[in-house]
Amino acid sequence: TCALPIFLVDEAKGFYLFRDRWQDGNDFVASIYLKQQPLGGSWSFPDVGSFRIWGLGGHWANAGPSVGEQRENLVVLPKTRPWEAGKNISFSYRPNGSGIVSLRTDDIFGQDKESIGLVRSFAVDYSGTSGAPGLFAVVDQFLGSTEAEEFREKVWVMHTEGKVTIKGQNFTIQAANGATMVGTFIAPTRVKLSWEKTDTGSKIIATGGSEFFVVMSVQRGQAPAVKVEGSGLAATVRVGKQEISFDGDRLVLSKW
Repeated sequence: TCALPIFLVDEAKGFYLFRDRWQDGNDFVASIYLKQQPLGGSWSFPDVGSFRIWGLGGHWANAGPSVGEQRENLVVLPKTRPWEAGKNISFSYRPNGSGIVSLRTDDIFGQDKESIGLVRSFAVDYSGTSGAPGLFAVVDQFLGSTEAEEFREKVWVMHTEGKVTIKGQNFTIQAANGATMVGTFIAPTRVKLSWEKTDTGSKIIATGGSEFFVVMSVQRGQAPAVKVEGSGLAATVRVGKQEISFDGDRLVLSKW
């Protein structure tokens, strides 16, 4: 017999999927899509850098309503078109199913011919070092102009199926079975968090800055504490015995 793989990587299209096991509905499955080979002249779904997270019976980061031009689980610049393609700049993984992927988008050019791009890094940790069976982090760092009029507004969006509550720099999603995802915004330091109902569940919305650093744990029972040293993308985040940082191109996990 041949064991089913816990990694699925399509290097041509730019699709990366990480799971912790093949057992039951509690398995963790996380993915990110780089869209390295976009379909020209058509709308294709999802957008560059969109990620999904399922685990412990909950659909934490999910597809949004499939209507119109879908823009889900990414940073949106509402006054511009979406990025057309992404390119892998870093990829690493562990035998337990954990992994880290970083991408760089193509550039969007504004009316004044200034351009903007994005580095997004996505980390998945199934080691349990954090005190949670699933730990996830995402960083969004903009490259180029951030002051051009059409580039100033930046909105971080994540679609989910669970019940959402907001408190300060944190959001909590509760699944029907009682499992939770707790997300903490390290950046922006003065994040403005809200949520709204959609046809498929809820949409978490974050604004207030030009860079984003989010750490999310999924668990049953009490979520592990999140401790932060430093600020912004230069911060070191400790969750249990796990340390998370960003080195300018990719997220770094100390133990995974």
